[in-house]
Amino acid sequence: MRRILFLLTILFLAVSCEFDDKIKEQRSVVLIYAACHNNGLSSYISRQLEEIQDGGTLPESSDNKNIFLVYSHMPGSDPVLSRYSIDRNGNFVNSIIKTYPAGTVSLRTQQINAVLNDAQNAFPSKHVVLSMSTHGSSFLPATKSAQSLKAEIPMVESLGPDDNVEINIDDFAKSLAFFHFDCIMMDCCYMAGVEPCYELKNITDYIIGSTTEVMANGMFISSMVPHLLDKDHRETSLTEACKAFMSRVRTDKAYSSSGLVSLIKTSQMPALAETSKRIFSAHRTEISRINPAKIQKYLGLIDYRCLYDLGDFVENISSEEEFSAFQTALDRVVIFKDATPQFLGHTVKKHSGLSVYLPESRDANVDQYYRTTAWNMATGLVE
Repeated sequence: MRRILFLLTILFLAVSCEFDDKIKEQRSVVLIYAACHNNGLSSYISRQLEEIQDGGTLPESSDNKNIFLVYSHMPGSDPVLSRYSIDRNGNFVNSIIKTYPAGTVSLRTQQINAVLNDAQNAFPSKHVVLSMSTHGSSFLPATKSAQSLKAEIPMVESLGPDDNVEINIDDFAKSLAFFHFDCIMMDCCYMAGVEPCYELKNITDYIIGSTTEVMANGMFISSMVPHLLDKDHRETSLTEACKAFMSRVRTDKAYSSSGLVSLIKTSQMPALAETSKRIFSAHRTEISRINPAKIQKYLGLIDYRCLYDLGDFVENISSEEEFSAFQTALDRVVIFKDATPQFLGHTVKKHSGLSVYLPESRDANVDQYYRTTAWNMATGLVE
């Protein structure tokens, strides 16, 4: 009898595991991570979330295969992880999964990791799209210009601040290291840089971001929801999500007809790095003599001085044959891009889909940090 019970238990566990794996494979999860407690973005992100609630694109509560989650930390409230859905009558339903303690800081690696774990425990899935909503500045500080860096500052923060806390792009990557995403959508300024994208290449299959600022109303809009949940046609659906955003940019006065978007395929980034390394190594003199005024610069309300268009930069230092090989590699990385002719009055003549640090400032502090970035270690742009 004991032997029969033991065998039945083993059989039950095997069937249960197989069922869990099947659910994980079939389920699609979108998680918005809104770090906006004390950084001036809360009213804008609240508006985004209200549009999603009212937009009629959320999955039904009974739909166990399509899950829409929101982590939000609003002023005057404790941070909370919720599931957004609609009932059979189309009414919005906010189901709270977990409330986090007062004093929680959303841009600490431990909190990001904890929220992702809680989301996975609630709705296990192999197909997750993560949307980060906060401030961003490529690999540079979010609240300081490159000029203000002091020699004693050992790190440069890429995301934040929120509650006066910022997070490096490499630390952000570490907070995600135990997960793998179908896509990470960087609903933050300046995060379609080759440096942050290269840092995240092993954590996600795709990245959506902008080479310049994202207007305060944000990149995530209600009409994106079905596209981001569509796990079966990833490249097509992510492209449609990007198109939906740019359609909003061109029709909604709140965006001032100003927006750029890129869809990055991370599996192709190592090949781009190899091609770039050969060009950078062969053209040290050209790099040292580059005239920044001739390169497309990404400007918005804030001038970071050193973020330029990657394709335009490489074209200006390489031979025609070298640039042709580079463009082939770049086209495999940037599978969709779009840009308005101007961004807040700044002309966008060229848009390769990725920005790059151009060390024209000769700022020793920034150069020192830049040498430690994964992209620079792979390509040797700054020696």
